[in-house]
Amino acid sequence: MKIRMMLAAFFLLLLSGCSIEDSVEADQTIAAVQVQFINPDEFKKKEIPLEVEVTQDKKPVEDASFVRFEIWRDGERKDSRMIDAKHIGEGHYTAQATVKKKGVYYVYAHTEAHGLHIMPKQKIEVQ
Repeated sequence: MKIRMMLAAFFLLLLSGCSIEDSVEADQTIAAVQVQFINPDEFKKKEIPLEVEVTQDKKPVEDASFVRFEIWRDGERKDSRMIDAKHIGEGHYTAQATVKKKGVYYVYAHTEAHGLHIMPKQKIEVQ
């Protein structure tokens, strides 16, 4: 009987230790990653420079896992295409898109940094 009580006490201590550790981890928060488009929302040419600034806790993110721009013409989402961005420093990531027609386009900046996936959207008009 003593052995069973000792084992029960041991398991209770073990379980309580795990729950304390889990609550400490749950209280820790990760600062949000911010992704801000830098490019204008209107272009007069069909070559569109795309650029975002990625920050976390107001500091530039220099090591994003990836930044990819997804672009499509209004009403043609099924024909969207992905363009990998290049890191140019100071938290800035850039790529060049070429469109065939004038019109309204949408761009998602698929961004993964520090375990978070952010995808802000921008509306662009090509004249």
